Parts: sequence; structure tokens; C-alpha cells
Amino acid sequence: MKRQYKRRCKACGRTLQKNGKENNKQRWRCPSRGTSMIHQRPDLSGNWLLLEFRRYLLGFTSLKDLSKAQGITIQSLVKRFEPCWDFIPKPALSGEVLNYIVIDAKRVNNLVVAIIMNTGAVVNWVWGVSETSAIWLEVLNTIPEPLAVVTDGQRGILKALDHLWPNIAIQRCHFHIKRNIRAKLTNNPESPAGQDLKWLMSYLCKARYENDALWFVGTFYSLYDTHLSFINERTINHNPLVKRKWWYTHGRVRSAYKQIANLVEQDQLFAYITHPRLNLPNTTNMLEGGINSRLDELLLRHRGLTQVHQQRLVDWYLISRTKWRGDYTKKFN
Repeated sequence: MKRQYKRRCKACGRTLQKNGKENNKQRWRCPSRGTSMIHQRPDLSGNWLLLEFRRYLLGFTSLKDLSKAQGITIQSLVKRFEPCWDFIPKPALSGEVLNYIVIDAKRVNNLVVAIIMNTGAVVNWVWGVSETSAIWLEVLNTIPEPLAVVTDGQRGILKALDHLWPNIAIQRCHFHIKRNIRAKLTNNPESPAGQDLKWLMSYLCKARYENDALWFVGTFYSLYDTHLSFINERTINHNPLVKRKWWYTHGRVRSAYKQIANLVEQDQLFAYITHPRLNLPNTTNMLEGGINSRLDELLLRHRGLTQVHQQRLVDWYLISRTKWRGDYTKKFN
């Protein structure tokens, strides 16, 4: 059944009559006063503007294509989008206790954004000047303590975790571990100790079960004992201009072995195997490849933006990848 609804003049209360269209919008005329008007819906127009702005930022539609579709100039469209840059989208935090979180930071121009992610969805993020423990304490304090954390091992992250959640399970990213070890050993290590460790590291990411982890750890300590005298070899200083009395001769090889030993002792190398119920990933690729790489692409596509506009671009992309987005259109209107 058709709805019986009549538009009435706010001044005299008479029923309005249709009086043609203007820019595809219906005009209404009061027969007694002779005035005509277009009824505005700022709530709908605001939502439409925000959705068009989001489509421009995150999609593949250029300002030129949008201006042609709307029949206006690019300058008019840019002016219409100006209020949207001031709106800061923020996720609605659910307070749910997560099995694990993946954390990493992304540098955007002169600022850093610290991101928390879980099972393909962004949980929260915070902007800061640099990647220190302060920014990680700020963003981690916004969520309940999870059961585990997957991280690349940045010092600020580890310091914040030790202060905030000292007993939490930590899984270090295997990709970053291999990259650090390769930087210390080089691609072609000359010493047998370096060559053996490089060979063992090729099996790190292949560990899937408890037997694989036990074999890796057992083989590592066997190599450690075999090359212990070489690793602990020292050089005595005979130069009076140098204050140090001695140093380890093969410091980079020793550092590589010590790094793996510390990770094994702290249960940060195979936490995804020792905690099977949490279904932990063994890398931060979920965030590095799923979020950061896409942000690089968007920032390149919209190159030339100011620092503030780059932040809004990142905010809009991160809110599009959240699980609990909230009703940001009502806040905009």
C-alpha cells in the first residue's frame, strides 16, 4: 500500500506542490506564499560525501573520474572533500580477550603508527613520533591482555611487553630472525661455525611439529658445543691508545649464536609449537604483507599529500580493515 505522506510548508502549513527539478533534486512550491524550495537532508548528504571520500582514498577512482561522474570541476570536488580530512576514524574496541595479537609499526613520513592485528583484522593503532616503548605501552593499554604476542623483536616492543605483560607468551618472527642472522654471518660465511649455523637456519621455518623443534634445538646446541672454543676466542689489545683490554675475535658469529640461544631459553623461537591451542603464526607477515605493503601502495598512489593528510589516509585504510568499525557516519554528521 502506498504511504500517504504530504510535505507541508513550515510557515503556513499548506500542502506543497511539485515544482520541477534542479540538479536532479525535486523542488517544492507553496501555493499560498508562492515560494519554492529544495528539502535538504544533511544526514544523507554527509554520509554520501564520506563514502565518496573513502572511495577516492582507498579505491582506484581518481579525482578526474569522480569529477566527470558528478559533473563538477576537480577544484570543486577538492573543496567539497575538505571537511572529510578533519574527520578522524577510530575503531570501536570490543574488550574481547584475544588468543594472540600481531604487532608492528609503520613509518609514515616523520611519524610512526603502532598497529595491533589479530586473525586478519586490525584491532587498534596509535600515532607517535618514534617507535619507543612509550608508544607501545599506549596502544597495548587499550586492549585486555592476550594469551600471546607475535612480534619482530624490536627493543621498544620487548621493553613494553616486559613492563606490561611480563608472563605473556612471545613468538618472534622467523623472517626477522633469519634476516638478523644473515646480516651477522653474511651470505657466504668464511668460518665453519658460521657455515654450520647458516645451514641450520635454512630449516628454521620448516619446523611444524614438536619433533622438528626438538631436532633444531638439539642440533643447535651440538654445533654450539663443537665451535665453543672458536666462539669464545679473544683478541688481546696491545695498542695503548685503545682503552679496551680485549674483545671477542669473532664477535659477529658469537652474537649470532647467542641470539639463537637466548630465543631458545626464553621460549620465543617455537612458541607456536609449544602453545598449539593458540594457533600462533611464526611470522608477522599477516601485518607486514597484509597491511604495511598496502599502505605503501596507497601512499605512493596519493604521493604529494601533507603529513596530516597521509595520517588520515592511513587511518581510513586501517578502519576499513577492522572487525569492529562502529558507526563513524553518525559522528561525522
